[in-house]
Amino acid sequence: MGRQRVDGFKDRYFLIIARFVEKKNLFSALGAYRNYAQLLGVEASPLHLAGCGPLEPKIRDYIRTHDLKNVVLHGFVNEVQLAQILKGATYVVE
Repeated sequence: MGRQRVDGFKDRYFLIIARFVEKKNLFSALGAYRNYAQLLGVEASPLHLAGCGPLEPKIRDYIRTHDLKNVVLHGFVNEVQLAQILKGATYVVE
């Protein structure tokens, strides 16, 4: 008997809204997500990141190096786009 998702939540995801700078500690969040994704495998909910900043190239490298296929980078989003992205999020970190 495996884990089952609650109806309506199978397409939900984690969302981080942040400027990509050191003080936001995004690499810690990515590391935690990596551990979570390794534990749940294909059942892991995706992680979406909305934002931009000087660490974006390093974040992209981390995602590629650790083969985090369920991480989606949205870049800078305006208020209308953010409202749409928020609708599908299960958990939000700002």
